[in-house]
Amino acid sequence: HIQTLIQSEGAKNPLFLKVVLSELRVFGSFSQLGAKIRTEFGDSPKSAFWGVLRRLESDPAHSPLAPTKAVPLLFGLLAHARYGLSAAELCGIFSHELGVTKEQAKDAIELYLRQMKPFMARREGRYDFFYESFGIASRERYTEGDVGNTHESSLTGRGTKFCARQNQKTENPSLHIQPSTPDSGDVAADNDFLVNDSDGQAHRPDRKST
Repeated sequence: HIQTLIQSEGAKNPLFLKVVLSELRVFGSFSQLGAKIRTEFGDSPKSAFWGVLRRLESDPAHSPLAPTKAVPLLFGLLAHARYGLSAAELCGIFSHELGVTKEQAKDAIELYLRQMKPFMARREGRYDFFYESFGIASRERYTEGDVGNTHESSLTGRGTKFCARQNQKTENPSLHIQPSTPDSGDVAADNDFLVNDSDGQAHRPDRKST
């Protein structure tokens, strides 16, 4: 496995190696591992995260929420929210958008965040992408272009409006007049950052579509 992986096209990038090694623990041994790496994970961190998101969507459901609904909603929301979202905010949106209890929403959210823990950040009680390419892959897959249109229903209504309010209030401190709740959409600004995959430097995230 290791020899095949280090000979793959994306092996020159440490993050690509980290993502694929993490997934190797999930899908195990394949006789044509090199071909699977190329087809499933491509040759860059962004394409590798695309492969992980596809796998999460197709995994057997371990909660009342179907992965085809929960995964696009979770990572699509985080892609929309420039400064991350708290567990309470995510649960509130999930409950409203998918018609489930907050306990069911919490179980599903924790399941996927736990699986992606090596690639996530949590600061000031908010979950966010730690790596820039993970955020880009999620934004492209769930909120942009032809592929994103397939998941359009997951990101309509309350979810996108909430994220828009949160982004605006985070960027304008004068609007921070209430504590953060799933209903108010107020989240205090902090020093959140994403790690750039190429230079490893921390920087303020910019989640605007380009």
